[in-house]
Amino acid sequence: MKDIDSTLIVGIFTLIVTLIIDIINRIRQIQDNEPQLSFSLRKVDSFLHLRVQNTGKTKATNIRIKIDKIYNNGKINYLNEEAIFTIPFELSSNEEVQGRISAFDDTIQSQSFPYIDIIVSYSKSHFKKNVKYERQVFYARTENSFSINNDKGIKNISDSIDNITDKQNKGNN
Repeated sequence: MKDIDSTLIVGIFTLIVTLIIDIINRIRQIQDNEPQLSFSLRKVDSFLHLRVQNTGKTKATNIRIKIDKIYNNGKINYLNEEAIFTIPFELSSNEEVQGRISAFDDTIQSQSFPYIDIIVSYSKSHFKKNVKYERQVFYARTENSFSINNDKGIKNISDSIDNITDKQNKGNN
């Protein structure tokens, strides 16, 4: 009788542990698939754009982004948002949207490195759960936006000057 009781207890304990591990794994899998919104500021022509990307594996719905304030944008410290940030929208997995938020005040005399305060809210479609948080988004000047390949540029300029000099010398002879 004792052998049956201990075997039954071990079996029940094993079943309970297996169920708990299965539940934990399912919760982790759901969390791994949640929408994840990523933000960046970009310069397009002479305007500053906010890019929003869903890097998660499920859709984010009812996304609302309130741009609260802009800082360190030279003399332009006011917002001029496109309509995309005034209405709710949704992004599926790996989808992105970009919209103008302000003019970009960047001159040779002073370079701007703007950042913004935003309030983000959205719904997780598979959880029926709302998420709301505040954060700052900083402009990250990319290498292409301000670096010049000096070796090629100087060589091309030098070659052009040599060609002009040669043509002038041939014309004078």
